Amino acid sequence: MKKNEILSTLHDVQLTWLDNQVLKIHNGSDKSFKDTKKALDSYKLLKNSLIPSNEMIEDFMIDHLSESGTKKLLTTLRVYVKRNSSIRLQVELTSINKYKLDNLSDETGLSKIEIINRLISRIHIDELI
Repeated sequence: MKKNEILSTLHDVQLTWLDNQVLKIHNGSDKSFKDTKKALDSYKLLKNSLIPSNEMIEDFMIDHLSESGTKKLLTTLRVYVKRNSSIRLQVELTSINKYKLDNLSDETGLSKIEIINRLISRIHIDELI
């Protein structure tokens, strides 16, 4: 997803991310905002809304996030989308198959997840029996 597309979605996730960034301000360890004081004032107004509109959330992000804050938010949203569109599976591999998977990943530049998904999507049940 492109930057503008992803920032116009997942507003509840953005709001949770924003809550966490404000907590970091109070711990003195966050650089996500252009002007921390202005951002905190706007944040209070945003949170005083019973249910902030999507437009209010988007405007806040555009107006108050620094470049690094925007990058952090985009990363968070992309990870959220990726994790919620997949199912986590824990498996055990033999050491030789683990070695083969590592080599395939090194040689192709694909992640191990991509390789496994491609292998599964291309195999037919007749080939397994």
